[in-house]
Parts: sequence; C-alpha cells; structure tokens
Amino acid sequence: MDLEKRNTPYILDCTFRDGGYYNQWDFDDDLVEKYLRLLALSGVDIIEIGYRFFKSKDYCGPFGFCSEEFLDGLNIDSKISVAVMVNASEVLSSKEDLDRFKECFVNAKKSRVDIVRVATYMHDADKTESLVNYLKNQGYIVCINLMKISESSEQEIKSTVKQINEWKTPADVLYIADSFGNLDTEKTGKLIDLASNYWDGDIGFHAHNNQGKALTNTIAAMKRNAAWLDSTILGMGRGAGNASTESLMMELNQENADDEQRYDSKAIFPLVVEEFESLKREHGWGHSLLYEVSSRYSVHPTYIQEILYKKEKYSTDQILRSLDKLTTTDSTSYSTEIAESLLISSDIVKGDWDATEYAEDREVLILGAGPEGSRNSDQIETFIQRKNPLTLSLNVNRSISEDFIDAYVIVNRVRLLTELNKNISSEKDIILPLHILSEDMRENVKSKKILDYGCNISSGVMSASNSHCIIPFELAIAYALSISIAGNANKIYLAGFDGFEIHDPRQDEMLELFKLFKSISSIPIVSITKTNYPLEKRTLHDPSI
Repeated sequence: MDLEKRNTPYILDCTFRDGGYYNQWDFDDDLVEKYLRLLALSGVDIIEIGYRFFKSKDYCGPFGFCSEEFLDGLNIDSKISVAVMVNASEVLSSKEDLDRFKECFVNAKKSRVDIVRVATYMHDADKTESLVNYLKNQGYIVCINLMKISESSEQEIKSTVKQINEWKTPADVLYIADSFGNLDTEKTGKLIDLASNYWDGDIGFHAHNNQGKALTNTIAAMKRNAAWLDSTILGMGRGAGNASTESLMMELNQENADDEQRYDSKAIFPLVVEEFESLKREHGWGHSLLYEVSSRYSVHPTYIQEILYKKEKYSTDQILRSLDKLTTTDSTSYSTEIAESLLISSDIVKGDWDATEYAEDREVLILGAGPEGSRNSDQIETFIQRKNPLTLSLNVNRSISEDFIDAYVIVNRVRLLTELNKNISSEKDIILPLHILSEDMRENVKSKKILDYGCNISSGVMSASNSHCIIPFELAIAYALSISIAGNANKIYLAGFDGFEIHDPRQDEMLELFKLFKSISSIPIVSITKTNYPLEKRTLHDPSI
C-alpha cells in the first residue's frame, strides 16, 4: 500500500472486525462473498478483515484468527489493502503468546495482510514498542490504536504520543479511538490537533456512535487532517456501533464535489439492504439511551450489550438499577464478575404490605386493556354489580368507571409515571412494588393509598407469598395473578385479554405465564371476553357465571 500523502483520506472499513463481536467473528459465506465483491466496486481503500487472536476461551469464527490459510481462500480484490488487528494485552501477557504472535506474522511479502493495527490502552502504549518494531521489520504498515484516549489528560496524551513518536522504529499511523463514544466535534478536533503536535506520521480516527455523533466526529477529524477514517457497513460494531461506511463515502464525495468522486457508495447499497438491515434487526447495534448514558459515564460497552441481550428477561427497574450501579463504579474496563452480578440480586425484594387476606374466599376480576374489554364495558360493569368480585385494573382502565374498581395494579416504573397523571382517586388502592420508585417519585405518591407488594423478575419462575412475588416477565397481569394467589382468591375472571398474533413474542410470554400459573396454583381462571389464550371461556351474557 502506498502511504504517500494525498488530498483525500483513506477509508478503512472494519465491519468484520468490529461487527464480529455480535456473531463471534463467524460470517456467512454468501455474505462474505458479496461484501468483498461490492466493497471492491465501491472503491474502499482498506478492509480490516478481522482480528488475529492467538487463543480463545470460547467459540470464535475464522475472522477472529485471520490465518494466512484462511485469507488465501478469500477472493479479495488486489486493489484493496488488507488489515488485521491485534490486542497488545493478549500478545504481551506471556512469552508463549509473544512467540505465537511472531509465528503468525510471516514476512509481509508472503502475506495477504498489508497493515497490522496494534490496539493498546494509553497506559500500556510504551510496552508495545517491541511489537511495532517486529512488525515493521517484517514489512507491514503498522498502526497503533490508542484506546480510551478521551479518559486521559492533555499531559498524558502529550507524553505518550511524544514517547512513541521517538521510538527507533515508530508506527506509521497513530489512531485516536473514541472508545466510549463520548466525544463531540470540538473535542475530536482538539484531540487530533494535540496528537498532531507530537506525531510525525499520519493520524487515524475510530468513532463510536453512543451519542449519535460517530459520523460528524469522523468528518471533524478529517477536517483536522486525520488521514485514516474508520467505518463499518450500516455502522455495525460493538455496542452503539460506528460511523457507517455508506454515509462516510457520501460525505467525502460531497466534500470533494468539484473533484472526481473517489467512492461509489451506491455499489454497497444492496449489501446494506439485503444483508445488514436484517443483521441489525437481529443484533440491535446502534444508538440507544443505554449506550448514550454509558458514554457519558465511560461505561465499557460490553456491559450494555449484555444488558440489552438479556433485557426481555428482566424488569425495567432491574435494568435501570444495573445502569445506576455501572455509572457509580469504575466500569471503564470489562469484568466478567461485575457483568454476572448486574442483573442478578441474591436479595429477594419484599414489600411491607401483607396480601394474605386481600381476596380471602372472593372471586377476582382482572381488567386488561384489550379491545374486547372496551367493547363489552357495559356488560362488564353489570357483571361487577351482580357478582361483586374484587376488581383489579391493570393500570388505569378508562372504559370501566372507577366506581367499579377496587385497586389499580402497576408494576412498571415508566407506566407509573404515566398513570399518576390520570387522577387516580386517593381512596382507591394502588398495588405496586414501592422499591421501583425513586425518592422523588415516592413524594409524588404520598397522597395515594399505596399497597407495597414486592416484585422480583426471574426468567422461567413464578411464585407468590404474602409480601412479594417472583414473576417471569415485567407484566402487570403476572403481578395481578400473583396478588390473587397470595390473597387466597377462589376464582379469577379475566376481561380484556384478547391475545396477540401467533408469532408475536408478547403472545409467547402470555402463554408461558399461564402455563407457569397453572403449575403453581389450582385457582380456576376464566375469560369472560373473547380471547385466543388457552383458557376456560365464558360469555358475559351467560346468567350462570
């Protein structure tokens, strides 16, 4: 690869390296073929084809090792330069690993790899001189990627950059990596300027999209003369992802509108639409609230990835408390022990209200929000007048008069904020797990009649005691069923539980919930409005119910 200065920067697409965190660096053969073919047509300068790990504790696909034999089998256009990345901490952990590193990097003339990027933290950068020296002597272009640089002081950056610039055989490119995605355009420019003052080679920039600024920061870096710019297809990358290659190409073409267009972004549009859109839906990378908060508190993105991966199994409150824990502790580096403890609490949260006699020998009617409940509201009110059940409304049900409701059941913190604005009577019971409320929110409900029944979420589990329950999902119906069990109801009626489409994941949750309910309780449960759930069904027009 020719490293002579040019008017436009290089685009380095690192989709398979950064995106590999989502599929263990194991990409489909057809996708790989299309990616390599269309990237070549687009005019991209460099493809970082993956990592070059030297060992792995878990399964890792071929793009995690990028052996010479594997790369020889790929149809990579000769015009494209190929890069791999190594983690300095892995190589320097033992003499055995260092020896393996040297074995894996044959002379560059015999390799399809042109560029090696050495990733290191600022405080370890000085230890990588021997690696850079070896790779340079083997004929590779070498980049040194400084991670978490935004967490370092100006003096630390100055000292580190100056030191590695003075090595006998310095790297060719110094990369600024916005590891937490917490830079803005101004800070990006200042970092590039600061590094440039003490670095004689090219500068590169690798952005993350935690705050939705990956592309604008990358352009800002370019305008401060960063010559190497990282991107990935559709922004695919760990956590919030990166600047997207297709967008970066369009931006660079626009910046050079008067000159010949260097990149053909349209060449990769089919790749984006046909392959990566579905991958994004499957893996969920991209900007989100959790990633934005993590960037502002310098939380390692892998923690957020794991929370998002498991979020369907845990309550909103558990997720928010986990985030609180991460933002108040040192979580800039990933720790398996911390990760395993985040969403798991050994302490069962109990409430201070005893539900034991709340429904003693009474029938309970639980009101849902389905259209059938609204359509039959008059008949439901007549049913309540006639049967006098203990009537529990899941959140606020406006189709049934408050006169017919005994208690409102709320289990979600966000839902509570919404419901409090609906003027629930201070005389009506509100059953909720008080522990989900912040101090400010507790002040807001002081005037309400709160019954504090503890709620804990654990996948595949359902149980109910006098002070708390354990439910598989953060669903108000699961909470209400638990209250009915704990309160010793003799029968449960449901109204307004129509059900969902067969492939809707919410339908699967409800089916699992009813299955768990029947495994722990013999209380009869009957739907009195139309439903597609496998329950006993009766009609409101039947005088015998």
